[in-house]
Amino acid sequence: MVATVDDKGLVKAVGAGSAVVSVQADDGDRIISCEVRVTKRVLSTLVELDDISEEAEEFALYDLNKIQTEYWEKTELKQDSNGNLIPNEYHVYTGVGYTISELGKEEFKKYEEKEEIAKKNRLEIFNKLIDNKKSFVLLIRTKDCEEREYPVYQRSRESIKK
Repeated sequence: MVATVDDKGLVKAVGAGSAVVSVQADDGDRIISCEVRVTKRVLSTLVELDDISEEAEEFALYDLNKIQTEYWEKTELKQDSNGNLIPNEYHVYTGVGYTISELGKEEFKKYEEKEEIAKKNRLEIFNKLIDNKKSFVLLIRTKDCEEREYPVYQRSRESIKK
């Protein structure tokens, strides 16, 4: 079987080959036919990627989600079993609520510096791969556990255009 036709006239391919699909008008006067050819569907295109295992290991050292998580786990206010905030050295109670302490500001500055260094190092890795004309796809797991594909060469070209 090559194709099926449902009661609304929708033709659906079910196998490779040729078939003639005919439809008759409600009054029975006219019949229209057409040939349908179904070819094997190619589900994917093979893309050969370069071995970038060294660069991938180096890239993993600069995990921005990990840097952010470490900062928040260290500095955020926790709650007790009653929902009350537990003070820590990174926050100061003002009588109305909490604000960041000087130590908290210093810690945030360290976090920003660490994040900037990581971004700079990641960009250097990307540029090295691009300069060496490496072909690869990078999967990044975000904090929300989404996976996105970043073909670096394409993204770099888009960045350059901007």
